[in-house]
Amino acid sequence: MALRADAQQKEASGDWDDISAAVAVSLSVSELVLVATESPDAGHRVYRLRSARDEPGVLVVERLSPADEGDPVLLRLSCSVGRFGDPARERAVLERVSTRLGQLRGVEVSPIRW
Repeated sequence: MALRADAQQKEASGDWDDISAAVAVSLSVSELVLVATESPDAGHRVYRLRSARDEPGVLVVERLSPADEGDPVLLRLSCSVGRFGDPARERAVLERVSTRLGQLRGVEVSPIRW
């Protein structure tokens, strides 16, 4: 499934190497599971998702700023769930991923706080 034209988007800041951890924790409370992860190039990650009702979903993370060693990068998160969309769920996933990236920024571990 590709992103729908009306996919929800959000900009966030975080450590590039924390993205997969932030996605995993965020999906654990969203009734979505990770099916596959792709890295088409050094500035993108694509997470293929599946909902509890067997609907496809996709979360795309795009790096908008260059990565300087140790500095957070600006990211664009885009999410679409279902064939016809689920804006509330999409926004919730983006908000949780963004929140978790903020919690992990600059540290190795951090308690999960929603």
